[in-house]
Amino acid sequence: MILNYKTIIYILWICVLAGCTFEVRDHINSGSNYLELGKVDESIEEFKKALELNPKNVTAHIYLGHAYEKKGMVDEAIAQYKEALALNPRSANAHASLGLAYARKGMLNEAIAEYEEVIDTYPSFAEPYYMMGLAYGENGMLNEAIICFKKAIKLNPDYIEAHLYLGLAYDSRGDTQEAIGEFQKVLELRPQDAVASVSLADTYKNLGLEYEQKGELDEAILYLKKATEINLGLIDAHMHLGEIYQEKGMMQEAISEYQQVISLSPESADAHKELASALEKVGLHGMAETEMEIYMKLMKNKKKMEEKKEEEK
Repeated sequence: MILNYKTIIYILWICVLAGCTFEVRDHINSGSNYLELGKVDESIEEFKKALELNPKNVTAHIYLGHAYEKKGMVDEAIAQYKEALALNPRSANAHASLGLAYARKGMLNEAIAEYEEVIDTYPSFAEPYYMMGLAYGENGMLNEAIICFKKAIKLNPDYIEAHLYLGLAYDSRGDTQEAIGEFQKVLELRPQDAVASVSLADTYKNLGLEYEQKGELDEAILYLKKATEINLGLIDAHMHLGEIYQEKGMMQEAISEYQQVISLSPESADAHKELASALEKVGLHGMAETEMEIYMKLMKNKKKMEEKKEEEK
């Protein structure tokens, strides 16, 4: 199809009115690419060039704000988001970006007001509830954060980040079982999620330690083993398992846990000492003696280090 002269002029005029001339668009695209590559200064220059060509381009103002935030220039970013909103008061992206910037400055009420603007405009969007939850969480308001994350999940049941932060909020509030459920949901949706794996392992470990303090050793073993299955490097979980096994007379299991601690941290004097005790109880006197010698050597070195630190003061 061949466009006539009037049609071409009309299209170009619509583009100008929208603030999206081809040159402006190219600068915005270049700036966005620079930003993704971590070249923040170059991205700022591109967004500024776009705004020189069209000061009323909302997208350029928002992107420039994002670039400023990358440099820690939060006040400058806020100014850009406000400029974008002056041009388009219904811009959800500008309201959300401004809310995040306010949250980073600890301006909770202002942040929430911006997220509520987004919710009023797009009530079926889960993201503003999630971001509001983050703002509450950063300010230690766990109950409010949990309500927001749950609303986000109600709107989007597979919202991985909302499940993750809901789990972290539950964990911080001491709601261990609820936290475990959320971390498991994250791993169901994204099996390789490192934060969820570590958080779930830590939660299992803490639950195991709680049962140990109560004297409920079988339950303690159950959760500490779950923790080490997820994160083999949890030294204190292995150590507590060894102590519990030893208390229950399960020496082979105790020995295995202490050896695991030593493989992870060869300088752990307590692990060598407890391993020596367990080995002695099963009649492996020579190995027990070797472990005790290592323990004594480590303690001697520790004492020397402490004395040296005292002399340096």
